[in-house]
Amino acid sequence: MIAAELFFKPKYTEIWNKHTLKRAYYQVCTDSRVYKEDWVFLAIKGERHDPFKYAEPLLGQLPLIIFQATTENINLAKNWSVKFPQTIFLAVEDTEKKKEIW
Repeated sequence: MIAAELFFKPKYTEIWNKHTLKRAYYQVCTDSRVYKEDWVFLAIKGERHDPFKYAEPLLGQLPLIIFQATTENINLAKNWSVKFPQTIFLAVEDTEKKKEIW
């Protein structure tokens, strides 16, 4: 488990719906195939795929999603943050570096 406050300590690019944070600690998942409700999803961009682009089916269950701040992802987050107001969207410069912090 990770303390929720740690998600916001490193510099992030943009954030939407931060007011919806409900718990002090969260489990973190990087694989959408094993995701469980109320876990934080860390969308680590790989060489071929960016999992944030495929995250919409999970967003109704996610308290927080952390993703790489690309122009395309930020535009998706702006739209999805309205559609899924219960989910916090946290854009970071590099998801690999964010993973190393924890």
